[in-house]
Amino acid sequence: MGDSVLVVCVIPNAADTAFQIHCLERSAYAAVLRAFCAQSDLLSRAKHGCLAELRNELKILESEHRECLGKARSNKQINSLSTGLHSKGNTCNAEVMKDTPDLACVLPDAGDTVFQIHCLERSAYASVLRAFFALTNHLSLVFLFFCIQVLNT
Repeated sequence: MGDSVLVVCVIPNAADTAFQIHCLERSAYAAVLRAFCAQSDLLSRAKHGCLAELRNELKILESEHRECLGKARSNKQINSLSTGLHSKGNTCNAEVMKDTPDLACVLPDAGDTVFQIHCLERSAYASVLRAFFALTNHLSLVFLFFCIQVLNT
């Protein structure tokens, strides 16, 4: 997960607030895409819908989407998580994990694929919220509905 959350992009324009916000938006989108790819190599219609809404909300270009998707699909750790999830089956209760406090994934090869995917999902959700708050400083009802959809997908 080397390209997880980038708070500041190291580019000469980094002082430009709009550019920094777009970096947060792109990072949030990439995090959601990685979490979805870790769950399955094929994206469901519901996930495609969530990604389309998120792309519109965060102003992600089609070229940026293709780049993020390529990186997510070629990420060896994401691929191993997806493969591990489907070959071993769920090894623990994902619903119980959603109610646990925020835990950091400190053992990348711990063998608990479901827990590692859950960490990716939590990171993606937090990235989306950071990007949105950086842009608006408040939570609209439309975006709240979208976040609920992402959590339930």
